[in-house]
Amino acid sequence: MNFYGLVTLSLGRGVAEEGDIVLEEEDAHNYRRAIIRDGKLDSILLQGKIDYSGIYQYLIKNQIDLSGKNKIFSIFPLPIFMESKKMERIAIRYNV
Repeated sequence: MNFYGLVTLSLGRGVAEEGDIVLEEEDAHNYRRAIIRDGKLDSILLQGKIDYSGIYQYLIKNQIDLSGKNKIFSIFPLPIFMESKKMERIAIRYNV
């Protein structure tokens, strides 16, 4: 979808509730907002760059638990938890 000239993609419910973690990041050309609920990615809004949208969709659809990983300080950009090349391959295959 195009919204005022920006490519826009929304996945999940999109509404934060009490107790959710809301992560936002923006620059001159991009806006990203993720909602983490109970340690899982509940929804994400991407405007501008929509890279990794397939991974985000997989994480939401399969309710992958992210809470046991190294913190979710940076869900943007994915792969999320890059400590090693092995983790990078695992994340790219969606087996986070």
